Amino acid sequence: MAHYPPDAKARVEDNENHVAEHPPSYDDVHTQTQQPSAPEDLPTLILDGCQIYSSYSPSRILYELSNAPADASTTIYGIEKMRYRVAHADSEPSLTSRVDHIYDFKGDWMSPAERNVVLMGKTSQKRTYPKVVMSQGLTASSFKVEGMFKADPDMKGRLNQGRNNMIVWKDAEGQIVARETRLQRDKEKKVQDLPRLAIQATLEEKTFDLLVTCWCARVWKEAEKDLKEPLSWDKCLFQT
Repeated sequence: MAHYPPDAKARVEDNENHVAEHPPSYDDVHTQTQQPSAPEDLPTLILDGCQIYSSYSPSRILYELSNAPADASTTIYGIEKMRYRVAHADSEPSLTSRVDHIYDFKGDWMSPAERNVVLMGKTSQKRTYPKVVMSQGLTASSFKVEGMFKADPDMKGRLNQGRNNMIVWKDAEGQIVARETRLQRDKEKKVQDLPRLAIQATLEEKTFDLLVTCWCARVWKEAEKDLKEPLSWDKCLFQT
């Protein structure tokens, strides 16, 4: 049995009584254990074929598209979001998921050469925007969503590295929300480096989903340009 001086014993008893009277609440403990890690708050997303995942957890698919934007094999795309939650059955927690079709996007036939892209929300207006138009700039790399986003090549990076492989996404206030590393192809036009989107700011879920969809649409429009076969003399003569 431990022996304390009279004043030390009183301090120990006071501390024990304080702990017994004020234990941490369940909400406090639950909040602490559920706090996400910093990297996951600002993930780097990778577009791999039809699937999108975080570089921190490649095995967990976050979004899935109907076709691969980098292939530019169709004129309309659908994007689904995987929603995960922890279910408790027989005291054994398990991760379950469900799929939400959030957007379709396609070329805007009203714009010259269908340069613009129309995004159509497929869920309630609380979770997706009903209709969004991405207006293409002078090049396939630049896009603007009025009142939401603007995507432009990082000219500073081009000057430093000698190549324009970075796209900067900004919000309506001009703040950087994401940095995109563009898809790279080899001489045979096969994908060499997958496109990435490094999130730079905390966004609401609805805005985050729109940003991801706009990114996929931009990759698609650029792939259309990259994979377009150049006109040969034979084709020109045939068309005339």
